[in-house]
Amino acid sequence: MKKYFLQDKIQVGLVVCLGLEVITFVVAYIVILLAGYSPSENVRWFAVIFVPVVLALRFYAKRKEQLIVTKTLIITLFITFLAFMFFLLKTKALTL
Repeated sequence: MKKYFLQDKIQVGLVVCLGLEVITFVVAYIVILLAGYSPSENVRWFAVIFVPVVLALRFYAKRKEQLIVTKTLIITLFITFLAFMFFLLKTKALTL
């Protein structure tokens, strides 16, 4: 399993980014439920899903031999962040 994440492929970047976002989303959802809050009323709290991806991006960026994974992480993080901001604006959880 460790060898898979040390490859310099686009698929590795997608799995790392989307996998970390999904895992963090599930953990945040469970924590919000256990705290007694409604997840639909606290959508902004799900912005925490981007923190592990930024840390993974830092890890891969420091390893100079994995540029494809780093670029894939940057692009995927940007697209998912834009989708999250669009969702926040559509649900009026964030106003300008």
